[in-house]
Amino acid sequence: MQTETLKKDMEELLVKEIEVETQIENVQKLGQETYLIEFEKFKDKDKVMKSKYKLRNKCKRIYINEDMTKKEQKKEKQIRKRAIEEKKKGKNVKIGYRNDTDQNPDKTVNKLTNSQGKGKNSEKGQTKEIWKIGTWNIRSINGKENELMQEFQNAGLDILTVSETKKKNKGVMELENGHLLIYSGVENNKRTAAGVGCIIHQKLVQSVSKWEAHTERILTVEINKRDGKQMTVICVYGPDEDEKAKILGGINISH
Repeated sequence: MQTETLKKDMEELLVKEIEVETQIENVQKLGQETYLIEFEKFKDKDKVMKSKYKLRNKCKRIYINEDMTKKEQKKEKQIRKRAIEEKKKGKNVKIGYRNDTDQNPDKTVNKLTNSQGKGKNSEKGQTKEIWKIGTWNIRSINGKENELMQEFQNAGLDILTVSETKKKNKGVMELENGHLLIYSGVENNKRTAAGVGCIIHQKLVQSVSKWEAHTERILTVEINKRDGKQMTVICVYGPDEDEKAKILGGINISH
């Protein structure tokens, strides 16, 4: 009975806050003010994710993040494992998402495809691939990972470059929901300073072909686009006045 009341409350909340009517299959209370909602139909979840921008003008601090059911997470894990196996064989593969309209139009199904084959995107009249990119001077990333992920997902970003991370060394870190952080910082034996990073949405992770940590202030990430072209994201954290002369002195400019 309590679950039914909670489901009704959540449905009414979504109508009130983002003007979306839904049918909720299940609600789990994860924390004092955190709930995990599973919708009966995929199209309801899709409507909610597309309308959550309406929360930006609200006084209340309400966040809606996309998540997957345990069944969907298990399916995705299997497909990612298969993708790794195919890549080891030298095949160029990517992971996409589609609705299984033949059997159940309201369920999300992961799809593993060989990107070398011709598809809809290779035909004339294809839609442009648009990525939403943001920047943020985070002023130390340590302890702010959850806040960072909330803002990343609430803003609907595909790529977020962060500066002044104060994270040492260089490397890759997997974040919640399969997103990826690529970072570049000072060496371990140096004093914490500067630091840059690039957060990649999980849907683009498989498209990252190369990254290079040039310095604690410069990081480049190369991402393959659907049309076969490549885009390079350059993450830069500018120096202060004391460091400008030193850095500019090491740059050769040709005319």
